[in-house]
Amino acid sequence: MGKRRDVVVGAALLALLVLAVFGQTAGHPFVSYDDPSYITHNPVILKGLTGEGLRWAFGLNLGNWHPLAWLSHLLDVQIFGLRAGGHHLVSVLIHSASTVLLFALLRALTGSFWKSLLAAALFGVHPLRVESVAWASERKDVLATLFWLLTIAVWLGYLRRPGVWRYLGVIGVFCLGLGSKPMVMTLPAVLLLLDWWPLGRVSARPARILLLEKVPLVLLSGASLAVTLVAQTRDAMVFVHPDFPTRVANALVSVAWYVVKFVWPSGLAVLYPYPVGGVPAWEYLGAGCLLAVATAAVLLAAPRYPYLPVGWFWYLATLLPVLGLFQVGAQARADRYTYVPLVGLTVAVAWSLADAAPPSRGGRRKLGAAAAAAVLLLAGAAFVQTRLWRDGITLYRHTLNVTRENPVILYNLGTDYSSLGRNPEAIAAYRELLRIDPGQASAYNNLGDISFKAGRYAEAAELFGQAVSLEPSSARARFNLGMALARLGRTAPALEQWRIIRIADADRARRLYDEIVR
Repeated sequence: MGKRRDVVVGAALLALLVLAVFGQTAGHPFVSYDDPSYITHNPVILKGLTGEGLRWAFGLNLGNWHPLAWLSHLLDVQIFGLRAGGHHLVSVLIHSASTVLLFALLRALTGSFWKSLLAAALFGVHPLRVESVAWASERKDVLATLFWLLTIAVWLGYLRRPGVWRYLGVIGVFCLGLGSKPMVMTLPAVLLLLDWWPLGRVSARPARILLLEKVPLVLLSGASLAVTLVAQTRDAMVFVHPDFPTRVANALVSVAWYVVKFVWPSGLAVLYPYPVGGVPAWEYLGAGCLLAVATAAVLLAAPRYPYLPVGWFWYLATLLPVLGLFQVGAQARADRYTYVPLVGLTVAVAWSLADAAPPSRGGRRKLGAAAAAAVLLLAGAAFVQTRLWRDGITLYRHTLNVTRENPVILYNLGTDYSSLGRNPEAIAAYRELLRIDPGQASAYNNLGDISFKAGRYAEAAELFGQAVSLEPSSARARFNLGMALARLGRTAPALEQWRIIRIADADRARRLYDEIVR
């Protein structure tokens, strides 16, 4: 009874700590980065739970296949509409549940209360968690991790009492995880690590049995990977393609970079762009050497400290799918990619601290106090990091302060400024974007919009013309150019722009064409 009470108290403390850090998101809005395409401007999601929405959720959308994540957004809109606070609080509650479940799992696996509590606390309130929890579009992160941990829980039940139905339960929960985010595909590798420590099954069962029992999960992971690759190669979101050597170099640096940010989480941002000119040689060579040394060290320590290689290889295995070897998007790395991988490092740290504790009671108390202080400091840093999400402009300005040459964030900042009527600041953001990337047709188009609304039609026509020259297929840019030319009295060239649009997109263009002719 005492042990059960301790677990309940520990779970309550963790839940309160998570709520204290992330509860503030109840007052935060959506942001203009991904939230429009995922939620606020998504015509299917905006209808809530409908038959159309259910069918759509199971399709390939926005470069991914994660129907459970889409279903959660549909349900949120059904319940909360577009009140962002409700959406955010659901993510906070899911993250809180995962934090408590991680604690309960570690407690069940190892029998250690304090180590499990420390590891779960480090996971729950680390500043690297902020992006996954505070960003409505990243619901897939928190949802997938909850199912990840639930799969481990069901797996442990299967190991205690093997049976077909229990194994089918494992497969069912695992499929829910894969349907939330394909990153869950690395779970079979983690189950093998748990077989080594703390379960100790490696010495008790033949290796072929340990491998064969995970084959169905591996096959499901392979299917998820195949669907994901198809979705990403079909979708227009896949727009950054650094050469493969650059991606490998960036992956090496990212593995080391995440460890550094785990230890010292400063300068965190919503988007880290690829460095202009590629990854410096000293960075990827140094990172490679450090990773090789760390791997050798944990292997040498394995006989005495088995949690070290388990934690380290948990980190490496679960990070592999998001290292950018198959690049999607503009980011070189992302805080959200550490959501599952750093669980391994939190376990390694918690158990290492316990083993490093002095034998005396006073020494253990001092170490415990230091660990508690570290958790509170991380919670404070996460609270401050979460405050940056209180509006898009604050988030983007901070990101620009801690990163270099970030065109995507400059575009979002310009868009937010423009929507608030802060045109001088919007123009400055777009001009800086064009300095970095002169080929951004959308920035020229948005600058043209500002000039057009201000009545500067000649200037607007020039800007729209630059957008059209950079992206001739853009119906929006041609429509805007036609409008500007029409305001200048140049009817013939204006109608020519409409004629081109009409050929390319007859249904849409006809309405616009009729409007300008009238």
